Amino acid sequence: MRPKLANLLPRVPNECHPMTRSSSKPETPDTITHMSTTHHRLEYGLQTSGHYNGLLTAAKWAETRGLVAFAVPDHYLMALNPEAEVPALDGLVQLAGLARETTSIELSVVVSPITFRHPSVLYKTGVTIADMSGGRFKLGVGTGWLDREHEIYGIPYPDMKERFARLED
Repeated sequence: MRPKLANLLPRVPNECHPMTRSSSKPETPDTITHMSTTHHRLEYGLQTSGHYNGLLTAAKWAETRGLVAFAVPDHYLMALNPEAEVPALDGLVQLAGLARETTSIELSVVVSPITFRHPSVLYKTGVTIADMSGGRFKLGVGTGWLDREHEIYGIPYPDMKERFARLED
């Protein structure tokens, strides 16, 4: 039995998830018995794309300034116009390089369409980048949406039902 891609994704602890908190009663002004003095810190990340050297500069800049995450897209076209001069480089390969050049910032692919790679290949790539980064990699997986991107590159683009079924793998 092969591992599920979903095992790569972070889990929300039950006590933090609004649907599984221990109290079955909703909190209202009448039921709140104490006020939390916890202060929540707003965290920032950076999403960008481009050539590797530019990404490396941006990732190091973000890391030294305390940003918590750095993300790149996973697309074969970076613009709806295939003639545009926007590089559509392999985001997963770029993140593998950044994994070795950064030390603390979380690295992620914004959303990798399940149509681009076989689920086992995507899983293995994700696990490899997670290993290279010391556990700092997060994999976002989606159904894909840009039909023109699939058409131009000759990638099959099944209907929405089948694409959602692939996410179950």
